[in-house]
Amino acid sequence: MILRELTSTDEQKYLAFVKEWTNAGASKITPSSVHLNGLTFQEWLVKLEKDKLSEQNDFVPAETLFLEVANKLVGAVQLRYKLTEGLVQIGGNIGFGVVPFERGKGYANVLLAQSLEIFQKRGFSKVMLTCDKNKYGLKKTIQKNGGILSAEYLVEGTIVQRFWIELAVAKKIASKGLKQKKFLFS
Repeated sequence: MILRELTSTDEQKYLAFVKEWTNAGASKITPSSVHLNGLTFQEWLVKLEKDKLSEQNDFVPAETLFLEVANKLVGAVQLRYKLTEGLVQIGGNIGFGVVPFERGKGYANVLLAQSLEIFQKRGFSKVMLTCDKNKYGLKKTIQKNGGILSAEYLVEGTIVQRFWIELAVAKKIASKGLKQKKFLFS
């Protein structure tokens, strides 16, 4: 199991990842940064590289990584290294998703825990995430990693919840969890 960027040799894995979402009847893939949006795969990889430095319009420096298990992409995460007004309302620092057929296997927890570790290594002390109130699995994953509910508000008819995670607390939770579940993914 590895969290990594995609390379030019990953196109077939990426297409299989997208097909899994489509086959599950998903109306959208999360995070939105995984969409090609009319680009070829190679053009999209170049865009992802540029996204790391981007600070134009309402875009912030961001990185998109994929979780690979047994040679298959099972999830993705976008790490946003700054917050805009829009991201404070919806999105936050981290947006992630797991292929519907792969849910319930702990992959969302791995995505979030490894993302928190990356933010801590970059010098962040806390990160913010949002989720729709009715996304119980996502909310549980955020709380399991130390997420504290700080606000609840309505956006276009949907109740959104904002969580903050103190990275020092998340690190303690992660190290305790690893001791208890060290064989979960072996």
